[in-house]
Amino acid sequence: HAQPAHHRVHHHHFQGMHTALRQLRREGFRRVGFCAPATVDQRMYGAWSASFLTHHPLGHRAAAGLLHLPREPQKDAFIEWLERACPEVLLDSARQFIPWLLPRPEDRRPPAATLIWSPEQTGVPGLDQRPAELGRAALDLLVAQLNRNERGIPACAKTVMIEGVWLPSPAPGIPPPPGHAAAGPPDQEMVDK
Repeated sequence: HAQPAHHRVHHHHFQGMHTALRQLRREGFRRVGFCAPATVDQRMYGAWSASFLTHHPLGHRAAAGLLHLPREPQKDAFIEWLERACPEVLLDSARQFIPWLLPRPEDRRPPAATLIWSPEQTGVPGLDQRPAELGRAALDLLVAQLNRNERGIPACAKTVMIEGVWLPSPAPGIPPPPGHAAAGPPDQEMVDK
């Protein structure tokens, strides 16, 4: 943690990965692969990789081979991992790896989703980390601190985490893996968790 400790507001990354895995599992995917630069996962104290290993549909042993966390992402190393891991669907941390899938033949290109969904990035389902809600929570913390006439380094730093929501892609969406029926729209429980 940063020193001195200040109040913080951020997305609940551990829960966000759990939400993504549950939704992809509901859509029929079991071999979910996850890619992120190692530094991104380290900045959030390993929350994404820990949740990926903990909640993966195939268990933590199989999930370890479906995890790609390079220190410096490179296309050749990514393609090599993709060929070895053979994920049914790729979960990308911020759509950094997705463009490297596009030149591949369709039968060797898994569908993809992202953990940092943005309205500017159309056609890919993913987790909306709700930046407006993060901003509101930060403002709430600041106003409460001012109302209590608190100044300086807090005696007890608070961390507020906001859960994201899964947003399916616009049509055609993620195609189901071979041999699986297409899933319907996400139910509210899956969206909320």
